[in-house]
Amino acid sequence: MTFTKGATTVTINGAIYPFELEFKHHQNVGIAEDGTVRVYDRGLTEKFIGIKFRDKDANLSAIRNFITSTVKFAKETFTFTPDPDVDAGAGKGTAVTVRYWTDRFKERLFNYNKYEYDMILRVE
Repeated sequence: MTFTKGATTVTINGAIYPFELEFKHHQNVGIAEDGTVRVYDRGLTEKFIGIKFRDKDANLSAIRNFITSTVKFAKETFTFTPDPDVDAGAGKGTAVTVRYWTDRFKERLFNYNKYEYDMILRVE
């Protein structure tokens, strides 16, 4: 599984457990800070990819640097290429453009020098 933005590529190893979430919205009305009213389409569907993986701390630091420095959390999109047997919504092994969806890292130390990491990506 790889993340790519420009010339920067990060490969994720370890045990990986991807799952897909899909939300269908009804019509939403909201008022923005400047007083404008925004109406969101009733037929809007959002797709998310949740990934849970385990790896060594040294390998996870490359992912942390990619998310914080290269794509700046949710600011920039990047390409997510799953393993050949994983379908991320565009077919098995097919790359999709995604955005990191949270503003923090959710990780747990489950063994000495090994972390379990949760990540949510929004399909653009």
